[in-house]
Amino acid sequence: MIRKAILARGALCALALSLYAVPVARADVTIAVPDDLCSDTAGEVAVPLQLQNDGPVRAIFGRIETQSGVELVADSTSCEGRAQGFSCQANAVAGTGRVNLVVLSTGGAVIPAGDGPVMSLRLRLGNGACDSSGDSALALRDVAVADPSNHPIAATTVDGLAACSCQLGVSDARQVATCQPTVAGSAKSLVVRRLHVLSACGAALLACEKKKPGDATCVAKAKAKCSKQLGKLAKTTDKFVAAVEKGCGKIGQATLLSVRGLGFEQIADQCSGDFAGSVASIGDIARCLAAQHACRADELVASRKRGPRPRRPTETERQSSRARVRSRRPGAVTCPRRSRASTGASQRSSSASS
Repeated sequence: MIRKAILARGALCALALSLYAVPVARADVTIAVPDDLCSDTAGEVAVPLQLQNDGPVRAIFGRIETQSGVELVADSTSCEGRAQGFSCQANAVAGTGRVNLVVLSTGGAVIPAGDGPVMSLRLRLGNGACDSSGDSALALRDVAVADPSNHPIAATTVDGLAACSCQLGVSDARQVATCQPTVAGSAKSLVVRRLHVLSACGAALLACEKKKPGDATCVAKAKAKCSKQLGKLAKTTDKFVAAVEKGCGKIGQATLLSVRGLGFEQIADQCSGDFAGSVASIGDIARCLAAQHACRADELVASRKRGPRPRRPTETERQSSRARVRSRRPGAVTCPRRSRASTGASQRSSSASS
């Protein structure tokens, strides 16, 4: 057993050394540690090693370094995702703040192209003294990546950061404490106002249908009134954005996005994908939140509509109808069509504003 272990370790060393001696192949590979990790009160943090690659990878070598000292939590290393079945090993070098990492296929398997964690481990930062350690930079050093033929692949590295218990500084904490109720209160006012206008519009059109069926003049008047009221909703949105910018404008961008702060990074994909927006500034975030809440209000009103329809419209007819309505509704927003699963995800992301 001892002889086999020595031989196995010797093989690993030989492969690692060969990666630094052979000319580097061109490929798109990034090795990263997240910069929003949170340790517990004992200073322990779960650290995923993330791999983004456009071609197959057989092995990864490298190390994580910290300035605050680090210990490897026993039996915490495992292979993840596309590296399942590989050999994933880590060992801390006592007194150096270094943890060596190895992700290796011993049977000829490769990590296919993709993006995601391939290894995880738990580290104890700052000698376990969380109150005194503060944030710890997790720097990736001497990273080497091998292709299926054991030829080295050039890799970009992205260092990580672990926060002690994800606690904010006093100044940031106070600003977040001011921002959160501002967003929640302003969002409530925005939604209530929109629900009131939409419900009134629906009631006016329904009254025409019940009391004056077929009366085009009644319908035209109801629609004109609705259009006027919907146009005023743009001012409601502007008021919401202004309130959020005032209440949250002093918060740094990192705190706005990080899970340590307000966590608005969670809605970044929805802002760009559903509303053609971004989370690049507090103003952008506010406009995205306004559109998000407006869509929830629209969906709520639509879900309450009742009454038989002679024929279910086709998707083309629905899109055409929505386009016509939006063209004459200044207060309208373009809401994405969601499945039940995506609606749940949207509800989870919108919770960041409450």
